[in-house]
Amino acid sequence: MLVDACPSFRKLYDGLNEVHKPASPEILMDDFADHVFGLLENGKTKEFHSIFLVIEEVKLNGDDRAKSLIRDCFFGEIDSIMDKKV
Repeated sequence: MLVDACPSFRKLYDGLNEVHKPASPEILMDDFADHVFGLLENGKTKEFHSIFLVIEEVKLNGDDRAKSLIRDCFFGEIDSIMDKKV
């Protein structure tokens, strides 16, 4: 769902799955967070509305595993990036 919401991530997503055959959801979510943060830093926020609609949907209706990936991997990686920037 996140790849559909953020088409600019598709090439990296496909590459990660090819290298890791397939990539774990944790790796994908960490790299997705890095990608989203990079979009923000470059002022390319066009996809953000769609991305955060998916995140909201998962947080409201996803299973425990999906919620954990969003909370721990996506937001955890964003937090880690922010700590490095300070």
